[in-house]
Amino acid sequence: MRSRLRGYIQEQQQSILKQLPPGVKLSLALDCWTSPFGQAFMAVTGYFLDQHWEYREILLGFQPLSGSHTGVNLSEVVLKLLQQHKITDRVLASLELNNGSTIVRLPCIAHVIQLSLNDLLGKMKATPKNEHAEMNWSENRVRSLRVRQQKREIIDTLNKVRNLAIYINASPQRRETFCNLQTEEPKLVPIQDVRTRWNSTFLMLRRAKRLQSTFDEFCSQYDQDHFALNQEEWRQIEYLLWITQPFFKFTTLLSKTKDVSIHLIFSIYNKLFAHLEKSKSALKRKKVAWKQLMLSSLEAAEKKLSHYYNQTDEINNNLYAIGTILSP
Repeated sequence: MRSRLRGYIQEQQQSILKQLPPGVKLSLALDCWTSPFGQAFMAVTGYFLDQHWEYREILLGFQPLSGSHTGVNLSEVVLKLLQQHKITDRVLASLELNNGSTIVRLPCIAHVIQLSLNDLLGKMKATPKNEHAEMNWSENRVRSLRVRQQKREIIDTLNKVRNLAIYINASPQRRETFCNLQTEEPKLVPIQDVRTRWNSTFLMLRRAKRLQSTFDEFCSQYDQDHFALNQEEWRQIEYLLWITQPFFKFTTLLSKTKDVSIHLIFSIYNKLFAHLEKSKSALKRKKVAWKQLMLSSLEAAEKKLSHYYNQTDEINNNLYAIGTILSP
């Protein structure tokens, strides 16, 4: 079976590469990542326009990696892959999409946005520590929630949402009970954010806000007061959703392969800076502790974003500027 699958994949790859017109170059994109089991991989994807000006995309390889992720090591893997496909002389450019510190690169703006968001959440200690959604419930979690019941900090609000998601999803009966409280389709359950998925905290809070009435009813009917969110805590969730929504929006916009996006870079930077400034202005006169924490978190996100924005002048050949001019 493995041999047949490998043969089928190779046939499909050659079929696509035959559509590469004579004299036309192939653009490459590399993406390195590590699996939950600690094994490193690199995806190598090629892009080109065929003789009919139709966009074509091909996964040239999904290669396991060993050793450090230096430019030299990665280039050896890529070169070997290009030699296998006999296209070493057909490559236009290679853009590295993993923000490793040892590689000269054109930074991936989606990664930059997520780095800024991570600093925002990290400042308020809201970044999830788990890599996967947890499915085992322990009563120790309840004791921890009760101890911090009066803290009213942002992290405590998030932990209530996270723990309720774990509590409900850990039992088929509780999932069914929660869904039965809903009158409209589709019936949904809470979700827990994870460290390894972009925008997962935003998605968790968006789901919680959508299910607010069900959250409240479940906690009330089944004596789960330690999960219950009061009006101020729901207000914290609303603030977080408002602040993080543009990060989700622009990451989603950029996470496409069939649209050109380099001309959007300056516009996205400007819109994010404007959003951060507006959010800071709305919080500057607030005296409530959690709002002051949000203000300092916004400043941390802005600092990270500014760091990468200042580097756009150092990109070779003014690629961002040229892209903007060609698609104003």
